[in-house]
Amino acid sequence: MVKFQFKLNSTSYKWMFIILSIVIFIIMTSISFDYGISNDEPMHDVHGKLILKYFQGKDSIASMSPIDNDGGLIKTFSPVVDDKIQGMNFFGGFFDFVVALGNQIFPSVGEYELRHLINSIFGFLIILFVGLLAKNMDGWKTGLLALVFAVLTPRLFGHSFNNSKDIPFAAFYIISIYSIFVFLKNLPKFKIANIIFVILSISISIAIRVSGLLLIAYLFLFTFIYWFIDAYKNKFEKEKINSGFKIAGVVILIGLASYFATAIFWPFMRTNIFAPILVLQKVSNFNIFNSYELYSGKWINAWEIPWHYTIKWILITIPLFVFTGLFLIVLLFFQKKLKVKSVELKLLSFLIFTFVFPVFYIIIKDSNIYNGIRHLLFVFPPLIVCCAFAWKFLIKLVKPTMFYYATTAILIIFLFQPLKWMIKNHPFQSMYFSPVVGGIDGAFKKYEMDYWGVSNKAAVEWINENIEAESENNPIRVKMFYGERLKTSYYTEKYPKLEYAYGNSSDNWDYEIVFPAAAKFNQDLLWNWPPKETVHEIKAGNTPLCAIVKNQFETNLLSLEEKVKLYPTSDNFIELSLFYYGMNDFNKCIVACREALKIDSKNAIAYNNICSAYNSMQMFEDAEKACNNALKYYPEFELAKNNLNVAQDGIKSFKKINLGVQEYLTLSYDYYMQGDYYKSIEITKKIIEIEPDNFIAYNNMCSAYNALGKYKLAKKACEKAMKINPENQLAKNNLKVANDGLTKTK
Repeated sequence: MVKFQFKLNSTSYKWMFIILSIVIFIIMTSISFDYGISNDEPMHDVHGKLILKYFQGKDSIASMSPIDNDGGLIKTFSPVVDDKIQGMNFFGGFFDFVVALGNQIFPSVGEYELRHLINSIFGFLIILFVGLLAKNMDGWKTGLLALVFAVLTPRLFGHSFNNSKDIPFAAFYIISIYSIFVFLKNLPKFKIANIIFVILSISISIAIRVSGLLLIAYLFLFTFIYWFIDAYKNKFEKEKINSGFKIAGVVILIGLASYFATAIFWPFMRTNIFAPILVLQKVSNFNIFNSYELYSGKWINAWEIPWHYTIKWILITIPLFVFTGLFLIVLLFFQKKLKVKSVELKLLSFLIFTFVFPVFYIIIKDSNIYNGIRHLLFVFPPLIVCCAFAWKFLIKLVKPTMFYYATTAILIIFLFQPLKWMIKNHPFQSMYFSPVVGGIDGAFKKYEMDYWGVSNKAAVEWINENIEAESENNPIRVKMFYGERLKTSYYTEKYPKLEYAYGNSSDNWDYEIVFPAAAKFNQDLLWNWPPKETVHEIKAGNTPLCAIVKNQFETNLLSLEEKVKLYPTSDNFIELSLFYYGMNDFNKCIVACREALKIDSKNAIAYNNICSAYNSMQMFEDAEKACNNALKYYPEFELAKNNLNVAQDGIKSFKKINLGVQEYLTLSYDYYMQGDYYKSIEITKKIIEIEPDNFIAYNNMCSAYNALGKYKLAKKACEKAMKINPENQLAKNNLKVANDGLTKTK
């Protein structure tokens, strides 16, 4: 009787690797159209178009410095709001340029559909090179295992379709590590093709995100370590010393070539060869954005983020096979029975350094990391390679024993868990949380969920499929409060019966898409989730990513406003202010409270509500004054005491952040909406000191002077705005108001 034996050899694993890679590529590119627009994509889309125009000789904005006269990074958040987007030039923009070029070549494909398709290709490159790196380290079997590990890491997979900030950098980070890895393996020999690959991959990394400069440091550091260990073993023979000089010369040339080649892709670097170094200095102390987010069940500001933030986010978002792999890596260095070769340990040490050092550096520098783990997605690929390598050796260790099948079964279970979750919760794989924190359901109300609004597309599609319009001439008006409006309007424009509702008026919309992340403006939203009048929730697991809310405010608000007109009591104005507060319309909340104070100047509740509204708008000094007044008239008012503490903490912490033009513009607008026209004018003057040619500031000043009836000053301000930007319609309108006012007062 012949006993059948089935044994896979290296060639078998190679073909399995190739076939699986092709399948992954087909799947990823096919499903890329299912993903919604993220908050940051519209700005990157505009940036890419400007870079394309630069290379076509049509525009020079892409080459302008992103650093202002005070030495800080120019703050740029939205193409709708910001008139100058040169702040985006601190990104090299390679990916955005590729997308813009693709949109020009294939105009018939949807703008963001093509963007997500290209994004998915970069995501696929991460998965592919994770496998290839593992293969170069330990053969096709380990390469195949690493390939599977990478594709079943949900956060990495999910971000691969609409994260144009972090996925492209993560792709060329791991590609660069792969090229450096091959370079180190070949030492002391050199291959021209490999050297070109190293230069190209590193330069593109820097041209995507300036953190790619780290890769040049990695190249220098580990080449020296490799040479030193080899020379030490050979007692620093003359031959080794001479080869060291040759290696050093080649590596320096590679480093310089990688640095200067970045200018091919980065327009700003063409005007300033030190651009990467200048930007790196600014980015390492990144503070242009004050995040306010949920972490471990508490709302924290950027300056309150604890040192363990990045470590914890990694641990709670990696799947179990990576989580356990972290501990298995340690065994490779101390378990002699594993028989890991010294050369493999050297290469493993290099990979460990590439995912440990960035995390360590962020902790030491106390960098402003926010929104979960997405900024550190680039450390996932080398971590996955190390974990695959560790699991392979663990299975090899237990193979002759009774633990072999148990270990294999555990690994299969660990792989099946994220696979099942990813299929069930498509296209929200980026919302994955590890079972160590109870998955996404256990993380809800403790950590940030869909802060980027990627569930927005699904919400718009649900409204289109399930809500009937009253008539063809009366489309369903869809509103979205939190984040970049284009992530909603892009999809409402695809459906004839839908229309995007602009502005924050209470009566111009039918359905609103509300995200739990919007609770940073009103924390009661999260603790009392779902919002009132919710008709449907988009979920991952059992956890809501957003709610679709039917507008019941129109009748309620009208009745409240009518009630105030008929019975203008302080209590009715306070009731109205609370309604506005619940709508996140903090300016109107403040105005209503001031009306209450005109009737009852000692109303502590009105002052407290003003304090809460100011705190929500991060106008902490005004909040402190309001709370002090509340406590002056009601010393035992506990809620006012709590709000006062928030205001005072905000004042202390806000001193660490330098306000820029955009923040001042927001302040001047808020003061205007609150009817505090003198403060609005005072803020616009600060803007003009920073940016003398800021026509928005002059226009805002004109509006405020018009409201005060000071038409001469209004006219002067509007004429300044018109001189800077003759086509600005708002300034034209305000100038007409000023001229009409002057005519009437003569």
